[in-house]
Amino acid sequence: MLKNRKDDVARIIDALGYSAGVDGIRIYKKKGTIILSTDEREIGHTVDRTAEQCAVCHGSQRPLESVPEAARPHVLQSPRGHRILSVINPIRNEAECAGPNAILHRRNRRYLACSNPKTSLANVDKNIAESRNQMLLYSFAGICLIVLLSGVFTYRMVHKPVQALAEVPVKSWAAAWTLRLKSPAGAK
Repeated sequence: MLKNRKDDVARIIDALGYSAGVDGIRIYKKKGTIILSTDEREIGHTVDRTAEQCAVCHGSQRPLESVPEAARPHVLQSPRGHRILSVINPIRNEAECAGPNAILHRRNRRYLACSNPKTSLANVDKNIAESRNQMLLYSFAGICLIVLLSGVFTYRMVHKPVQALAEVPVKSWAAAWTLRLKSPAGAK
């Protein structure tokens, strides 16, 4: 941009725009007009400065002097149905922008334009869903294993000893009854 090689910048943006996971790249003029984009139909259109991603800086009468880092990224919904991470990056007005070939320079401006790369979150969402499903499966398997082990423990350590204790009086009574039946007729 410093040397006003707009075609080179456009080719770089196009090349990056077709990279895996990139949903598009735009460069806006200060007033919101799209001057470069991976979608050529957008070039020349002006975006709504009251939109969520623009309102951070342009929500008041006077735009912010510096854009907070935390306010730059936004998660938006793509027309194709997946989420997009959109990041607004101001292009600062530097001293070297003042050359005769500079394309956007004005000395009184702090920012010349904004770049807006948009990254698809479709793969991230897919990975999150897969991880969630695995976590649910492993949690269910873990719960089943704990229930099974608790059941075995309870059966061996509680049920069997209690059952053995319950049988003692019955066996004692049966033994006493057997002894009584076997005793001689005259014995008391």
